[in-house]
Order: sequence, then structure tokens, then C-alpha cells
Amino acid sequence: MFVVRSAFWLSAAFLIMAPGAGMDVGDSARATGKHLANQGVQAVSDTLTPSDCFSVECAVGRTVLAQIAVPQTSVAAKRAFPPPRPDWAY
Repeated sequence: MFVVRSAFWLSAAFLIMAPGAGMDVGDSARATGKHLANQGVQAVSDTLTPSDCFSVECAVGRTVLAQIAVPQTSVAAKRAFPPPRPDWAY
């Protein structure tokens, strides 16, 4: 009887939780992630470029935040962290 009940509940759970026919869960998750990332970028850009910024503090703060948001392309940013072990350490 235990095996029959287990088979019934496992079958019922599969029918309820199985993804719909023709639906690719991976593509759906990637599309949702890209959509959320685009919404975040839009929210940050709206915050960094307000139309009514007339004070010095606002302008300086916006400039600082814009510099932080830009990815660094310097040589220091391209280095591996932590640095690789020297040859003599092996």
C-alpha cells in the first residue's frame, strides 16, 4: 500500500509542477534576468541624471556616482586578484 500511495502522490506532484509543453525554463529565466537588469540600469540612470539638479552638492554627487558606475579599464583592474603564486613557491 505504501508503494501505491507513493506512486500516486509522486505522479500528482509531477503533473502539477511539470513545466508546460513547449516552455523552456532556462530561456524564460534568462529573459527575466535580462529584463530585471535593464530595469535596474534604467532606474540608476534616472537617478544619476535628474533634470532639477541646480546645487553644487548634487552635481558633485552625480559626477562621483557616474565615475563609480563606469567599469575601470586600467591595468590595475585587469590584474588577477589575488596575484598568481611565484614560480619559486612551488
